[in-house]
Amino acid sequence: MSYETDIDALFATYTSLLPMKKEDKDRLWQKFRLDWNYNSNRIEGNTLTYGETEALLILGTEPKRLQRDIREMKAHDIGIEYLRDLVDSRRYITEANIRELNQIILKQNYWIETETADGNISRKEIIPGTYKKTPNHVRLRGGGIHKFAEPQDVPTRMESTVKSIREYLKKPDTTLAKFLAELHHDFINTHPFDDGNGRVCRMLLNYVCLKLGWPPVIIKDKNKDGYLLALEQSDGGNLSALEALMKSELEWSLKKSIAAARGEDIEDADDVDKEIQNFVSEHTQRYRTDNNVKRLHLNCTIPIMEKLENKISQFIPLFTEFSTTLQATDLYYEVQNNQMLDCKSLGFAYHLEEYKSDVYNADIQTNISVKVSSHNYEVKCEVRSHNGQQSKFIDFPQTDYNVPIQEGAVDKFCSKIGHAILEVVKDYKLKSTET
Repeated sequence: MSYETDIDALFATYTSLLPMKKEDKDRLWQKFRLDWNYNSNRIEGNTLTYGETEALLILGTEPKRLQRDIREMKAHDIGIEYLRDLVDSRRYITEANIRELNQIILKQNYWIETETADGNISRKEIIPGTYKKTPNHVRLRGGGIHKFAEPQDVPTRMESTVKSIREYLKKPDTTLAKFLAELHHDFINTHPFDDGNGRVCRMLLNYVCLKLGWPPVIIKDKNKDGYLLALEQSDGGNLSALEALMKSELEWSLKKSIAAARGEDIEDADDVDKEIQNFVSEHTQRYRTDNNVKRLHLNCTIPIMEKLENKISQFIPLFTEFSTTLQATDLYYEVQNNQMLDCKSLGFAYHLEEYKSDVYNADIQTNISVKVSSHNYEVKCEVRSHNGQQSKFIDFPQTDYNVPIQEGAVDKFCSKIGHAILEVVKDYKLKSTET
Protein backbone atom coordinates (compact mmCIF):
# COMPACT_ATOMS: atom_id res chain seq x y z
CA MET A 1 0.00 0.00 0.00
CA SER A 2 1.43 3.38 -0.97
CA TYR A 3 1.89 6.26 1.42
CA GLU A 4 -0.85 8.19 -0.36
CA THR A 5 -3.22 5.24 0.02
CA ASP A 6 -2.37 5.05 3.74
CA ILE A 7 -3.40 8.69 4.14
CA ASP A 8 -6.58 8.09 2.13
CA ALA A 9 -7.39 5.02 4.22
CA LEU A 10 -6.81 6.90 7.45
CA PHE A 11 -9.06 9.73 6.30
CA ALA A 12 -11.77 7.26 5.28
CA THR A 13 -11.56 5.56 8.67
CA TYR A 14 -11.73 8.91 10.43
CA THR A 15 -14.81 10.10 8.53
CA SER A 16 -16.54 6.74 9.11
CA LEU A 17 -16.32 7.33 12.86
CA LEU A 18 -18.04 10.71 12.71
CA PRO A 19 -19.81 12.25 14.45
CA MET A 20 -17.80 11.85 17.64
CA LYS A 21 -19.21 11.95 21.12
CA LYS A 22 -19.00 15.48 22.52
CA GLU A 23 -16.51 14.55 25.25
CA ASP A 24 -14.21 12.91 22.69
CA LYS A 25 -14.52 15.83 20.30
CA ASP A 26 -13.72 18.30 23.10
CA ARG A 27 -10.63 16.45 24.35
CA LEU A 28 -9.37 16.04 20.78
CA TRP A 29 -9.74 19.76 20.09
CA GLN A 30 -8.00 20.62 23.35
CA LYS A 31 -5.08 18.41 22.26
CA PHE A 32 -4.92 20.06 18.82
CA ARG A 33 -5.33 23.54 20.28
CA LEU A 34 -2.46 23.12 22.72
CA ASP A 35 -0.13 21.46 20.21
CA TRP A 36 -0.91 24.04 17.54
CA ASN A 37 -0.33 27.02 19.83
CA TYR A 38 2.76 25.55 21.45
CA ASN A 39 4.53 24.33 18.31
CA SER A 40 3.76 27.22 15.95
CA ASN A 41 4.96 29.78 18.50
CA ARG A 42 7.90 27.65 19.63
CA ILE A 43 9.17 27.47 16.06
CA GLU A 44 9.29 31.28 16.07
CA GLY A 45 11.28 31.42 19.34
CA ASN A 46 8.61 31.50 22.06
CA THR A 47 10.07 30.10 25.30
CA LEU A 48 6.92 28.78 26.99
CA THR A 49 7.02 25.05 27.69
CA TYR A 50 4.16 22.74 26.76
CA GLY A 51 3.04 22.56 30.38
CA GLU A 52 3.19 26.35 30.73
CA THR A 53 1.15 26.70 27.54
CA GLU A 54 -1.47 24.32 28.93
CA ALA A 55 -1.59 26.13 32.29
CA LEU A 56 -1.93 29.49 30.51
CA LEU A 57 -4.60 28.58 27.96
CA ILE A 58 -6.63 26.03 29.91
CA LEU A 59 -6.26 27.15 33.53
CA GLY A 60 -5.49 30.83 32.99
CA THR A 61 -2.31 30.56 35.10
CA GLU A 62 0.47 32.83 33.88
CA PRO A 63 3.97 31.38 34.26
CA LYS A 64 6.96 33.35 35.47
CA ARG A 65 8.18 34.12 31.98
CA LEU A 66 8.71 37.08 29.73
CA GLN A 67 5.39 38.90 29.36
CA ARG A 68 6.02 39.16 25.62
CA ASP A 69 5.89 35.35 25.27
CA ILE A 70 2.70 35.17 27.32
CA ARG A 71 1.00 37.89 25.25
CA GLU A 72 2.15 36.19 22.06
CA MET A 73 0.67 32.84 23.10
CA LYS A 74 -2.66 34.37 24.13
CA ALA A 75 -2.91 36.34 20.88
CA HIS A 76 -2.16 33.25 18.79
CA ASP A 77 -4.89 31.33 20.59
CA ILE A 78 -7.36 34.11 19.75
CA GLY A 79 -6.18 33.88 16.14
CA ILE A 80 -7.01 30.17 16.08
CA GLU A 81 -10.55 30.85 17.29
CA TYR A 82 -10.92 33.56 14.65
CA LEU A 83 -9.80 31.03 12.03
CA ARG A 84 -12.33 28.46 13.24
CA ASP A 85 -15.08 31.05 12.81
CA LEU A 86 -13.88 31.60 9.24
CA VAL A 87 -14.07 27.86 8.61
CA ASP A 88 -17.65 27.74 9.89
CA SER A 89 -18.61 30.68 7.67
CA ARG A 90 -20.15 30.00 4.28
CA ARG A 91 -17.84 32.53 2.69
CA TYR A 92 -14.28 31.80 1.58
CA ILE A 93 -11.31 33.45 3.25
CA THR A 94 -10.32 36.87 1.88
CA GLU A 95 -7.21 39.03 1.92
CA ALA A 96 -8.90 41.16 4.58
CA ASN A 97 -9.28 38.05 6.75
CA ILE A 98 -5.60 37.23 6.34
CA ARG A 99 -4.58 40.75 7.30
CA GLU A 100 -6.91 40.50 10.30
CA LEU A 101 -5.15 37.27 11.36
CA ASN A 102 -1.83 39.08 11.28
CA GLN A 103 -3.33 41.94 13.29
CA ILE A 104 -4.67 39.52 15.91
CA ILE A 105 -1.47 37.59 16.53
CA LEU A 106 0.81 40.66 16.59
CA LYS A 107 -1.67 42.93 18.42
CA GLN A 108 0.13 46.30 18.37
CA ASN A 109 2.85 48.32 16.68
CA TYR A 110 6.46 47.75 17.72
CA TRP A 111 10.00 48.25 16.45
CA ILE A 112 12.52 45.64 15.33
CA GLU A 113 16.17 45.79 14.32
CA THR A 114 16.82 45.17 10.63
CA GLU A 115 19.78 45.06 8.26
CA THR A 116 19.86 47.31 5.21
CA ALA A 117 21.04 46.20 1.76
CA ASP A 118 24.50 47.64 2.42
CA GLY A 119 24.85 45.71 5.70
CA ASN A 120 24.06 48.55 8.11
CA ILE A 121 21.81 48.07 11.14
CA SER A 122 18.53 49.97 11.05
CA ARG A 123 15.13 49.92 12.77
CA LYS A 124 11.70 49.27 11.31
CA GLU A 125 8.25 49.82 12.78
CA ILE A 126 6.02 46.77 12.54
CA ILE A 127 2.40 47.69 11.82
CA PRO A 128 0.23 44.57 12.23
CA GLY A 129 -2.42 43.84 9.64
CA THR A 130 -0.78 45.79 6.82
CA TYR A 131 1.26 44.53 3.91
CA LYS A 132 4.95 45.41 3.95
CA LYS A 133 6.00 48.78 2.57
CA THR A 134 9.73 48.00 2.32
CA PRO A 135 11.62 44.84 1.27
CA ASN A 136 12.05 42.21 3.99
CA HIS A 137 14.71 39.98 2.47
CA VAL A 138 16.67 37.80 4.89
CA ARG A 139 20.29 36.74 5.22
CA LEU A 140 20.71 32.97 4.96
CA ARG A 141 22.80 30.86 7.30
CA GLY A 142 25.39 30.51 4.54
CA GLY A 143 25.71 34.29 4.23
CA GLY A 144 23.67 34.83 1.07
CA ILE A 145 20.48 36.85 0.75
CA HIS A 146 17.10 35.23 0.11
CA LYS A 147 14.82 37.69 -1.62
CA PHE A 148 11.08 37.60 -1.00
CA ALA A 149 8.54 39.36 -3.20
CA GLU A 150 8.95 43.11 -3.54
CA PRO A 151 6.32 45.22 -1.72
CA GLN A 152 4.67 46.38 -4.94
CA ASP A 153 4.09 42.74 -5.97
CA VAL A 154 2.40 41.66 -2.73
CA PRO A 155 -1.22 42.63 -3.54
CA THR A 156 -1.19 40.71 -6.83
CA ARG A 157 0.46 37.66 -5.29
CA MET A 158 -1.93 37.63 -2.33
CA GLU A 159 -4.91 37.92 -4.66
CA SER A 160 -3.56 34.86 -6.48
CA THR A 161 -3.06 32.99 -3.19
CA VAL A 162 -6.64 33.60 -2.07
CA LYS A 163 -7.92 32.58 -5.50
CA SER A 164 -5.92 29.32 -5.46
CA ILE A 165 -7.34 28.43 -2.02
CA ARG A 166 -10.90 29.09 -3.18
CA GLU A 167 -10.44 27.02 -6.36
CA TYR A 168 -8.87 24.10 -4.49
CA LEU A 169 -11.68 24.04 -1.92
CA LYS A 170 -14.24 23.93 -4.73
CA LYS A 171 -12.40 21.22 -6.65
CA PRO A 172 -9.32 19.56 -5.10
CA ASP A 173 -7.25 18.61 -8.14
CA THR A 174 -4.22 17.23 -6.30
CA THR A 175 -3.43 15.59 -2.96
CA LEU A 176 -3.92 17.71 0.14
CA ALA A 177 -0.28 17.31 1.20
CA LYS A 178 0.94 18.56 -2.16
CA PHE A 179 -1.38 21.56 -2.17
CA LEU A 180 -0.36 22.48 1.39
CA ALA A 181 3.32 22.32 0.40
CA GLU A 182 2.68 24.57 -2.62
CA LEU A 183 0.58 27.01 -0.59
CA HIS A 184 3.23 27.21 2.11
CA HIS A 185 6.01 27.79 -0.41
CA ASP A 186 4.11 30.51 -2.30
CA PHE A 187 3.00 32.37 0.84
CA ILE A 188 6.42 32.39 2.47
CA ASN A 189 8.07 33.58 -0.72
CA THR A 190 5.56 36.41 -0.90
CA HIS A 191 6.27 37.20 2.79
CA PRO A 192 3.49 39.79 2.73
CA PHE A 193 3.96 41.09 6.29
CA ASP A 194 6.90 42.56 8.14
CA ASP A 195 6.45 39.95 10.89
CA GLY A 196 4.25 36.96 11.73
CA ASN A 197 4.41 35.38 8.26
CA GLY A 198 5.22 31.87 9.50
CA ARG A 199 2.37 31.73 12.01
CA VAL A 200 -0.15 33.18 9.55
CA CYS A 201 1.02 30.77 6.87
CA ARG A 202 0.50 27.76 9.14
CA MET A 203 -2.98 29.10 9.98
CA LEU A 204 -3.81 29.27 6.27
CA LEU A 205 -2.77 25.63 5.89
CA ASN A 206 -5.19 24.69 8.64
CA TYR A 207 -7.96 26.81 7.17
CA VAL A 208 -7.76 24.55 4.12
CA CYS A 209 -7.58 21.37 6.21
CA LEU A 210 -10.51 22.24 8.47
CA LYS A 211 -12.62 23.58 5.60
CA LEU A 212 -12.24 20.20 3.82
CA GLY A 213 -13.11 18.26 6.97
CA TRP A 214 -9.56 17.17 7.78
CA PRO A 215 -7.94 17.64 11.19
CA PRO A 216 -5.32 20.41 11.44
CA VAL A 217 -1.77 19.87 10.22
CA ILE A 218 0.55 20.77 13.10
CA ILE A 219 4.26 21.12 12.29
CA LYS A 220 6.17 20.11 15.42
CA ASP A 221 8.96 22.16 16.93
CA LYS A 222 10.97 18.96 17.38
CA ASN A 223 10.93 18.69 13.57
CA LYS A 224 12.06 22.30 13.11
CA ASP A 225 15.42 21.45 11.52
CA GLY A 226 13.77 19.22 8.93
CA TYR A 227 11.09 21.85 8.38
CA LEU A 228 13.63 24.60 7.69
CA LEU A 229 15.63 22.30 5.42
CA ALA A 230 12.47 21.44 3.48
CA LEU A 231 11.76 25.15 3.06
CA GLU A 232 15.28 25.75 1.76
CA GLN A 233 14.90 22.91 -0.74
CA SER A 234 11.55 24.28 -1.89
CA ASP A 235 13.26 27.60 -2.63
CA GLY A 236 15.38 25.64 -5.09
CA GLY A 237 12.28 24.23 -6.78
CA ASN A 238 12.14 20.87 -4.96
CA LEU A 239 8.98 20.64 -2.83
CA SER A 240 9.16 16.89 -2.20
CA ALA A 241 10.56 17.19 1.35
CA LEU A 242 7.97 19.80 2.30
CA GLU A 243 5.20 17.63 0.85
CA ALA A 244 6.49 14.59 2.79
CA LEU A 245 6.47 16.65 6.00
CA MET A 246 2.86 17.64 5.39
CA LYS A 247 1.92 13.98 4.83
CA SER A 248 3.63 12.92 8.02
CA GLU A 249 1.93 15.57 10.14
CA LEU A 250 -1.47 14.85 8.55
CA GLU A 251 -0.99 11.17 9.39
CA TRP A 252 -0.30 12.09 13.03
CA SER A 253 -3.45 14.23 13.22
CA LEU A 254 -5.61 11.56 11.61
CA LYS A 255 -4.37 8.87 13.99
CA LYS A 256 -5.12 11.13 16.97
CA SER A 257 -8.59 11.80 15.58
CA ILE A 258 -9.32 8.11 15.04
CA ALA A 259 -8.14 7.27 18.56
CA ALA A 260 -10.32 10.02 20.04
CA ALA A 261 -13.37 8.87 18.07
CA ARG A 262 -12.84 5.36 19.46
CA GLY A 263 -12.57 6.68 23.00
CA GLU A 264 -8.88 5.79 23.21
CA ASP A 265 -5.94 7.64 24.77
CA ILE A 266 -4.65 10.46 22.55
CA GLU A 267 -1.65 11.60 24.59
CA ASP A 268 1.77 11.40 22.98
CA ALA A 269 4.50 9.25 24.47
CA ASP A 270 6.54 12.33 25.33
CA ASP A 271 3.65 14.22 26.95
CA VAL A 272 4.67 12.91 30.37
CA ASP A 273 8.17 14.26 29.73
CA LYS A 274 6.63 17.67 29.03
CA GLU A 275 4.77 17.49 32.34
CA ILE A 276 7.93 16.47 34.20
CA GLN A 277 9.92 19.32 32.65
CA ASN A 278 7.24 21.83 33.59
CA PHE A 279 7.02 20.57 37.19
CA VAL A 280 10.78 20.66 37.64
CA SER A 281 10.94 24.13 36.07
CA GLU A 282 8.23 25.47 38.39
CA HIS A 283 9.80 24.02 41.54
CA THR A 284 13.47 24.68 40.89
CA GLN A 285 14.98 27.77 42.47
CA ARG A 286 16.48 29.97 39.78
CA TYR A 287 20.06 31.05 40.24
CA ARG A 288 22.20 33.61 38.51
CA THR A 289 23.03 32.61 34.97
CA ASP A 290 24.64 34.53 32.14
CA ASN A 291 21.24 34.79 30.44
CA ASN A 292 19.58 36.09 33.61
CA VAL A 293 22.28 38.72 34.09
CA LYS A 294 22.24 39.71 30.44
CA ARG A 295 18.45 40.07 30.56
CA LEU A 296 18.79 42.24 33.68
CA HIS A 297 21.24 44.60 32.00
CA LEU A 298 19.36 44.80 28.70
CA ASN A 299 15.96 45.42 30.31
CA CYS A 300 17.00 47.42 33.35
CA THR A 301 20.55 48.77 33.51
CA ILE A 302 20.83 50.16 30.00
CA PRO A 303 17.38 51.84 30.01
CA ILE A 304 18.23 53.39 33.40
CA MET A 305 21.50 54.77 32.04
CA GLU A 306 19.78 56.23 28.99
CA LYS A 307 16.84 57.76 30.86
CA LEU A 308 18.93 59.16 33.71
CA GLU A 309 21.46 60.83 31.47
CA ASN A 310 18.64 62.67 29.71
CA LYS A 311 17.03 63.60 33.02
CA ILE A 312 20.20 64.76 34.75
CA SER A 313 21.39 66.74 31.71
CA GLN A 314 18.50 69.13 32.36
CA PHE A 315 20.47 70.45 35.36
CA ILE A 316 23.57 71.31 33.27
CA PRO A 317 22.79 75.06 32.99
CA LEU A 318 23.22 75.31 36.78
CA PHE A 319 26.73 73.79 36.79
CA THR A 320 30.10 74.18 35.14
CA GLU A 321 30.51 70.61 33.89
CA PHE A 322 28.59 67.36 33.50
CA SER A 323 30.31 63.99 33.25
CA THR A 324 29.59 60.28 33.57
CA THR A 325 31.75 57.38 34.69
CA LEU A 326 31.30 53.65 34.30
CA GLN A 327 33.11 51.26 36.60
CA ALA A 328 32.94 47.48 36.30
CA THR A 329 33.73 45.21 39.25
CA ASP A 330 34.54 41.51 39.18
CA LEU A 331 33.40 41.18 35.57
CA TYR A 332 34.14 41.78 31.96
CA TYR A 333 31.77 43.69 29.73
CA GLU A 334 31.35 44.80 26.16
CA VAL A 335 29.18 47.56 24.79
CA GLN A 336 27.94 46.94 21.28
CA ASN A 337 25.11 48.74 19.48
CA ASN A 338 24.19 50.39 22.79
CA GLN A 339 23.69 46.98 24.38
CA MET A 340 25.81 45.79 27.29
CA LEU A 341 26.77 42.14 26.97
CA ASP A 342 28.32 39.55 29.29
CA CYS A 343 28.11 41.90 32.25
CA LYS A 344 27.91 40.65 35.85
CA SER A 345 28.00 43.72 38.14
CA LEU A 346 28.78 47.38 37.62
CA GLY A 347 28.53 50.86 38.96
CA PHE A 348 28.03 54.12 37.12
CA ALA A 349 27.80 57.72 38.25
CA TYR A 350 26.77 61.13 36.97
CA HIS A 351 28.61 64.24 38.21
CA LEU A 352 27.28 67.76 38.17
CA GLU A 353 30.36 69.88 38.95
CA GLU A 354 30.76 73.53 39.84
CA TYR A 355 34.24 75.06 40.17
CA LYS A 356 34.40 77.61 42.96
CA SER A 357 38.12 78.40 42.63
CA ASP A 358 41.37 76.90 41.44
CA VAL A 359 41.67 74.82 44.59
CA TYR A 360 38.08 73.95 45.44
CA ASN A 361 35.17 72.56 43.55
CA ALA A 362 31.83 71.09 44.55
CA ASP A 363 29.68 68.53 42.84
CA ILE A 364 26.50 66.53 43.12
CA GLN A 365 26.85 62.83 42.36
CA THR A 366 24.28 60.27 41.34
CA ASN A 367 25.74 56.82 41.94
CA ILE A 368 24.07 53.68 40.63
CA SER A 369 25.21 50.22 41.67
CA VAL A 370 24.02 47.02 40.04
CA LYS A 371 25.02 43.95 42.06
CA VAL A 372 24.17 40.37 41.20
CA SER A 373 24.36 37.47 43.64
CA SER A 374 23.61 33.79 43.25
CA HIS A 375 19.92 34.16 44.06
CA ASN A 376 18.90 37.73 43.30
CA TYR A 377 20.09 41.17 42.20
CA GLU A 378 20.04 44.69 43.61
CA VAL A 379 19.90 48.02 41.82
CA LYS A 380 20.50 50.95 44.16
CA CYS A 381 20.94 54.67 43.75
CA GLU A 382 22.51 57.31 46.00
CA VAL A 383 22.20 61.02 45.25
CA ARG A 384 24.55 63.13 47.36
CA SER A 385 26.29 66.46 47.45
CA HIS A 386 30.09 66.68 47.53
CA ASN A 387 30.22 67.87 51.11
CA GLY A 388 28.10 64.94 52.21
CA GLN A 389 25.58 67.11 53.98
CA GLN A 390 22.66 65.58 52.16
CA SER A 391 22.08 62.15 50.61
CA LYS A 392 19.07 60.44 49.10
CA PHE A 393 18.73 56.67 48.61
CA ILE A 394 16.45 54.89 46.14
CA ASP A 395 16.13 51.12 45.62
CA PHE A 396 14.85 49.47 42.46
CA PRO A 397 11.64 47.63 43.48
CA GLN A 398 12.49 44.26 41.92
CA THR A 399 15.20 41.76 42.86
CA ASP A 400 13.99 38.36 41.59
CA TYR A 401 15.51 36.82 38.45
CA ASN A 402 12.29 34.84 37.92
CA VAL A 403 10.09 37.92 37.60
CA PRO A 404 10.26 39.95 34.35
CA ILE A 405 10.93 43.67 34.74
CA GLN A 406 7.49 45.18 35.23
CA GLU A 407 6.30 47.68 32.65
CA GLY A 408 7.02 51.18 33.87
CA ALA A 409 9.34 50.07 36.69
CA VAL A 410 12.41 51.71 35.12
CA ASP A 411 10.52 54.96 34.45
CA LYS A 412 9.26 55.14 38.05
CA PHE A 413 12.74 54.41 39.41
CA CYS A 414 14.30 57.16 37.28
CA SER A 415 11.48 59.55 38.23
CA LYS A 416 12.21 59.02 41.93
CA ILE A 417 15.90 59.65 41.27
CA GLY A 418 15.00 62.82 39.39
CA HIS A 419 13.03 64.10 42.40
CA ALA A 420 15.92 63.23 44.71
CA ILE A 421 18.43 65.10 42.52
CA LEU A 422 16.13 68.12 42.43
CA GLU A 423 15.90 68.18 46.24
CA VAL A 424 19.69 67.91 46.64
CA VAL A 425 20.33 70.55 43.97
CA LYS A 426 17.84 72.93 45.60
CA ASP A 427 19.45 72.45 49.01
CA TYR A 428 22.95 72.82 47.59
CA LYS A 429 22.12 75.98 45.65
CA LEU A 430 20.40 77.57 48.63
CA LYS A 431 23.41 76.88 50.81
CA SER A 432 25.74 78.21 48.11
CA THR A 433 23.70 81.43 47.92
CA GLU A 434 23.83 81.90 51.68
CA THR A 435 27.62 81.55 51.76
